[in-house]
Amino acid sequence: MQEFEIKFNPIGFVKSSLKKPLELPPKDNPKDFQKWKLKAKKYREKIKNSCCQIVIYPQYQEMLEGIHEFSHIIITYWPHLIQNKKCPCKIRPMGIPHIEPKGIFATCSPIRPNSILISTVKLLNIENNILTVLGFEALHKSPVLDIKPYMPYYHHASNFNIPNWVKYIEQEL
Repeated sequence: MQEFEIKFNPIGFVKSSLKKPLELPPKDNPKDFQKWKLKAKKYREKIKNSCCQIVIYPQYQEMLEGIHEFSHIIITYWPHLIQNKKCPCKIRPMGIPHIEPKGIFATCSPIRPNSILISTVKLLNIENNILTVLGFEALHKSPVLDIKPYMPYYHHASNFNIPNWVKYIEQEL
């Protein structure tokens, strides 16, 4: 298969109190792992309850017309702090030592062959070219690549399965 370069131009950026990602857990010390779990819960809770802003560049402002009619939007963004990191084929999800390594496409790790990330967030307000959203995990200054409205009939999945290790992460963190 022929490879070719794909170039993206950001449409804006994130203004957030999140300046750095959650650290990976310690590998060998169960006591330290328990401390990390508490830290991870607080970090995830902070994300869930934090507002941040998405600043859209002026040349794209007109493209926001009508987005205010939706309660939730899907943001595509770039994890700008992960530069030139080698992408492994497998990782332990969230670095959790007792979860067996999984293929990178079975995880939500930001370290991927193409580090494009998505997040569905609650849209709280729009003022000119600034969107205020709730629950966005992107770090401060992350480039925003695209915005789409969340449409349940279009984006909704039913009768889905998730593995037990994902349920563990949801419950424990």
